[in-house]
Amino acid sequence: MSINVEGVVISQSTVFMLTKGESIFFLKLNDGRSESTILMPLKKINYSCFLDQNIKITNLKEATLFKSSTSSQQVLQFTKQSAIQESSTQISQSNVRDCSSLISFKGIVTGIHDTEKKIYVLDKKVYLFLCLLPNHPEIHLGDNVSIRNAHITSFLNKKCLVVCGASSCRVNGALALSNQEETNSSIFSNLVLQNSYSWGELVVIYENFKRIEILTDKRSDCKEILKLVSENKQGRDILSEKELFCFNLLTIQNRYISS
Repeated sequence: MSINVEGVVISQSTVFMLTKGESIFFLKLNDGRSESTILMPLKKINYSCFLDQNIKITNLKEATLFKSSTSSQQVLQFTKQSAIQESSTQISQSNVRDCSSLISFKGIVTGIHDTEKKIYVLDKKVYLFLCLLPNHPEIHLGDNVSIRNAHITSFLNKKCLVVCGASSCRVNGALALSNQEETNSSIFSNLVLQNSYSWGELVVIYENFKRIEILTDKRSDCKEILKLVSENKQGRDILSEKELFCFNLLTIQNRYISS
């Protein structure tokens, strides 16, 4: 059975690359009463900005993500017969019911806290973590950044926005993305993504990661460092079990990169 939906686009995810080389992204539509999440194949649809547009999508089918997990999710999937058109029913933003706790923010990049791990400062008062995005626009000092659907927490006694896969990031008004095939994820990003840490754990993991980097030489032999830590009471007190796990992955990956 085909399904048609229409409404205002309140969320547009980043682009995800699948194992077969295909790329997808997600749109979330709100019709003033409920929300629908649509899986969009990049091959059939250009990754242009749909945010805040009133659109209608026809001939969708139901699909289930993460079927084998305990957190399966029902979505609607774009098909070969699907089409996007401007909706004849215009829904005002004031009539859209906010169904999430995510927030939006606009600001100017006033600082770069950590280039490798994609952490920036907006308006001298808000940290922005882009570590969880598989790709994002290039960001430079002075750029105008618009974040949609970010999580909020704290970092170094300031507000901190954590951008996840459901978020969108526009730089100087554009959603232009870096080339995913040429983008090298940092060791820290790989650590977070491969171990499925939640956005809430991200800041804590980052703080531990930085402490490990300060305490150790990245290219030191893992066994030698672990021996030093096991023989040193101060080392045991400083490094928690999770930190030791992080360090193990850090040294193993660095050794692989260096070889």
